Amino acid sequence: MHLTRRTPSSRRTAQVESIAGEVFRPRERLKTQADFTRVQNTGRSFNGKLVRIKWCDTTDVPDVDNTRLGIKAPKKLLRRAVDRNSVKRRVRDIFRKNKEAWPSTCDMLVFCGEDALRAPYADVKAEMLYWGTNYAPKVAAQSAANRARKEAKVAAQSASSRGESRGAVRARKGGRGGRGPGRGGRGGRGRGKPEPEDDDDDDDDDE
Repeated sequence: MHLTRRTPSSRRTAQVESIAGEVFRPRERLKTQADFTRVQNTGRSFNGKLVRIKWCDTTDVPDVDNTRLGIKAPKKLLRRAVDRNSVKRRVRDIFRKNKEAWPSTCDMLVFCGEDALRAPYADVKAEMLYWGTNYAPKVAAQSAANRARKEAKVAAQSASSRGESRGAVRARKGGRGGRGPGRGGRGGRGRGKPEPEDDDDDDDDDE
């Protein structure tokens, strides 16, 4: 049997294959434990009635430019493997058929249990779509507004500090300039007392 070895160029081609349409490519999956851990530890949470979703932005993650999906179906909630596989297929199907609804460039992790398995497909879909089209965008807008306020506050504090520093420098310079004549005056007083002036005006008035 002849085996073909995948070359580096073929691996690169696989990484950039199109994800348009109702497909679920390997690069749309969360694969490594590091990715799962990052989303669980740093992601934001949505607690629905049927599923729980955690997600985080991937703007700073190297070589990731699309939304990726991970699914958790714990054994303690779904003991049978057939049930775990069934609920995972359901979530993957909803994901691939509604890609326009998900936030761009994010990793999303969907936690499923008995409720997601027993609920109608349409109900699970509706809850995931609500998260993607309503809840997640609102959270993103609030985060952007908070970030803008913090940046404006930092900029204002920085400008105020620079203004106070300039004022202090001017005050020090003014203080040094004002003390100069004073020292000179003290020195002048040391050279002797001024002579009293003649009181000619008083004499003229007496006459």
